[in-house]
Amino acid sequence: MEIVLDCACGGKLAVHEGQAGLRLPCPQCREEVRVPSLGDLRKRNGVVPTTNPVFEIAARLRSGELPLRECAGCAAPAQWEVPLVAECERASVESNEVHWIWLLFAPRLFFWMPGWGVRATTREYGRDTVVKTPITLCDSCCHQRPSEPGEWGATLSRACFTGGLFACLFWLPAGAGLIGVAFLLATWQHRRMRAFRRRLSKWFGTVPAYTELRKEYPRLVLHLGADPRPLAQSVLSPSLRLG
Repeated sequence: MEIVLDCACGGKLAVHEGQAGLRLPCPQCREEVRVPSLGDLRKRNGVVPTTNPVFEIAARLRSGELPLRECAGCAAPAQWEVPLVAECERASVESNEVHWIWLLFAPRLFFWMPGWGVRATTREYGRDTVVKTPITLCDSCCHQRPSEPGEWGATLSRACFTGGLFACLFWLPAGAGLIGVAFLLATWQHRRMRAFRRRLSKWFGTVPAYTELRKEYPRLVLHLGADPRPLAQSVLSPSLRLG
């Protein structure tokens, strides 16, 4: 559902709930417009506020209603509990500090950059909201569960890209080659992560309470927790962290 925001210049900016909290350019004057929070956007649409699904999940974990006793993959009787972590929100930090990389490649730009000499300020928006949303799997689905891709691919990609920038100063073909390798590694890492997220989202969507959580936080990110444990030995405890 789209919501129309007004800019100071009189322009109109159409946004949706997935863009809550972002800064978007006005189509008329190109100035950044701060999109209100998700709750404020829904109030503008006349949506009646309901109980936050984060607290509903915590209450159902306490009462034993969650996790379900059916496999999230095939709906068969489950034998394993897999800890799943939903990262709903992360606090974002904005700073006007000039990055050090400009000092290496364009040191003279510092004297003409707007805001040079202004005291660096940092602002923090939002808060950390991480919820443990365990799911249950049968023996077959548990053995076929994917493992979360490590960060070594992204780290190596950044290292190749940085090395390529420096290599371009001395030998352009070598630098271009390293930058190309960096993009290939980044693409490969992105595809692995996307396949992993797709599998987790499929399991996550089988639980109605978790579906409501995704509606409340459309940009949530899923992670696998510790190793799975037998369902009979699992200790259900509400898991909620608001930072």
